[in-house]
Amino acid sequence: MPSDPETNRQEIEKEARKVLKRLPCSLHAVEEEPIGFGIVGLVLTISWPDDEDPEVLEETLKKLMNVSSVSIVDMRRAVG
Repeated sequence: MPSDPETNRQEIEKEARKVLKRLPCSLHAVEEEPIGFGIVGLVLTISWPDDEDPEVLEETLKKLMNVSSVSIVDMRRAVG
């Protein structure tokens, strides 16, 4: 979630894409979701390996400038 309504979400997305390239994951989609009080969150759809700790992903994204919080809202096992 951006730190305030004036935060440039495109810049956060650009930085997120950059740091995700260094992790063992794939970014599939980026969507914007209105949160309230003018704040719009970014929802990233990411494939993450089962044998890797997802906290690494959260902690990496939390370190981005102008990001106030990160949370995993859905996690599933890949089948097939």
